[in-house]
Amino acid sequence: MSAAGELAPTLAALLVFADAPTRLHGIGHLRGHETNRLAALVTEIERVGGRAQELPDGLAIEPCPRSRLHEADMETYGDHRMATFAALLGLGIPGIRVRDIGTTRKTLPNFVGMWESMLAGK
Repeated sequence: MSAAGELAPTLAALLVFADAPTRLHGIGHLRGHETNRLAALVTEIERVGGRAQELPDGLAIEPCPRSRLHEADMETYGDHRMATFAALLGLGIPGIRVRDIGTTRKTLPNFVGMWESMLAGK
């Protein structure tokens, strides 16, 4: 995934709901972004009851029963990709709250408005 590393947090959010183990490789460079995204993804996946592990060059996400996933206050670490990761988790896990969703302004200035419109079905 090295050429598409920016998509890793989005993909990781989707893979929390997968029914098979997943390994994302070639994204070790994500440790050097706004935050160490690999460590942050593992922390936040575990915060909601999921299972993940940092690999030397990526991330491993293990399946878990949906009943184990639970609400949480998600950290963004001042990182717009972590904020969108958390918002995506909220589509499948009721009660997800994203701290500092405003970090999304970096790439999507109206993310909050667009997200609210989408959820309202507009």
